[in-house]
Amino acid sequence: MERSAALDSLGAKDVFSYTAARIVQMTTNSQHNYFVIDKGYQDGIGANSGVITENGVVGIIDAVDKHFSYGRTFMNSNISVSARIGRNGIVAPMSWDGLHSDRAKLKDISVHLDTEAGDTVWTSGYSSLFPADIPLGVTGESKVVNGAVNEINVKLFQDFSTLKFVTVVTNSGREEITYLENLEGDGQQEDQ
Repeated sequence: MERSAALDSLGAKDVFSYTAARIVQMTTNSQHNYFVIDKGYQDGIGANSGVITENGVVGIIDAVDKHFSYGRTFMNSNISVSARIGRNGIVAPMSWDGLHSDRAKLKDISVHLDTEAGDTVWTSGYSSLFPADIPLGVTGESKVVNGAVNEINVKLFQDFSTLKFVTVVTNSGREEITYLENLEGDGQQEDQ
């Protein structure tokens, strides 16, 4: 993962840490696919951590035991990833298309925004689970949905049928981000 030299010169710290793991069980044949990895809380893994490879997002950890962790794969109808078209492009939610192991859809893109087939799709960085600039796939055909927004097909880089090794991404700032989001949601502030 690349970091901007300008950010490094300002002393910005990387809040993400990475732990290698091996998949010991995984499903790919339902609408709610899951995986189990060979790392748990004894290895520093926690719930709500992202799981990636160099080819994209694999999923999210939901439950952790001493030596193993359970998570939902991106091939799950309940997972969405904040994605960006091109390095500086349009940001939109991306989710699995529900049919193919190598396809996804970018949704809710304003019809007035121009997109082209063949652009690389990356993680946006607007998530406490995944850092920016993880390559996800390539854009394909787009269509207008309900006359209001575009939906763009994406061919994923990640091949879920051959997946064995993954990296768990842990954000050391996630609790603070969640705390701030909850304050905004409650509409109140606490004195410290």
